[in-house]
Amino acid sequence: AACNQFGFKSIGIIRGERESETNFTLSEAKKHGMQLHFVSREEYKQKENTDFLEQLKKQFGNFYLIPEGGNNSLGEKGCGEILPMENNFNHVFCACGTGTTLNGIAKSIKPNQRLIGINVLKFESSIVGDLANSPTQNSQIVNGYHFGGYAKHTNELLEFKNKFEAENNIPLDYVYTSKLFYAVCDLISKNKIPENSKVLIIHSGGSQGNTGYEQRYFLMPNLKVKEPQG
Repeated sequence: AACNQFGFKSIGIIRGERESETNFTLSEAKKHGMQLHFVSREEYKQKENTDFLEQLKKQFGNFYLIPEGGNNSLGEKGCGEILPMENNFNHVFCACGTGTTLNGIAKSIKPNQRLIGINVLKFESSIVGDLANSPTQNSQIVNGYHFGGYAKHTNELLEFKNKFEAENNIPLDYVYTSKLFYAVCDLISKNKIPENSKVLIIHSGGSQGNTGYEQRYFLMPNLKVKEPQG
C-alpha cells in the first residue's frame, strides 16, 4: 500500500503455494499493485543467501530488499521513533517476532524505564526475571505466551481476545497483539508489575490479517472454536 501511494513498484516474495493468492491479505496486496512471486519453503530458507538474491535480480532487476519484519537498520531506526521524547512510563511492552520493534525502541528508552518484549514465537529468548527489579540492561524478552507458536492459538486466547475487544473497543490481531495484551494483563494479575506503575503497550496493528486467519482456521469472530492441531 505504501509503495502504491508513493509510486514504487513492489514485488512480494511469498513462501507457499500459488493457491494462497486468493487469501485476504495477498488479495489486498494485489489490489495495491504488488506483484506476487511464490517460492517453495526450501527456497525461502535461502532468502538471505547471495545466490538466491542474485536469482531474484536476474528475474526482476535491481531492487531494494525489505526483509521480514522490516528487520534492518532503517527498520530499527523507524521503530526508535515510536516513543514520544517526553514520556513518564515505567514499563513499555511490545510484541516480538523478528525483534525489530524491540531493538528500535531499546535505542530510545530511558535508563529508568523497562522495555519488555512478548515473544510470539515458540522458541525461547532471554527470559525476564522479576519485573519490579530492573537488571543492568533495561530491555528483555518474556517467553511463555506464544499459545502454541507463531500464528497459533488456543481457546483461552480466543476468549481473551473477544472479551478484551468487547470491553475496550480496541481491535486485536491473532498473531501478535492478542498475545501481547494477554501477557500484560496476566503479568498485572500476578503482581509482576509494581502497583501504580505507568504502563505503555505498543499496539503494532496487524488486524488486516484477521480475515485470512479466520478463514484458515474456520473461525467465526467472537465464537469459541476448537484449537488448531500441530
